[in-house]
Amino acid sequence: MSKRLFGAIPGIIEGQTFENRVELSLSLVHRPRQAGISGSQAEGADSIVLSGGYEDDLDLETVIVYTGHGGAFRSSP
Repeated sequence: MSKRLFGAIPGIIEGQTFENRVELSLSLVHRPRQAGISGSQAEGADSIVLSGGYEDDLDLETVIVYTGHGGAFRSSP
């Protein structure tokens, strides 16, 4: 059984901000403390962090263009 969380996380509200990746990890919003994308090929991505590390990343609110971790990944609702 997967430990990944998909969907709403109890106690976390949309738009909530976090001081750093340790807080994200402890809150279960984004478990990896370094990687910008969390997921697996079988299950998909459960979280993506845009931290300004890749100049081509875009956050358009309803669409994310993530260019880190070896290529482009596009996510939308």
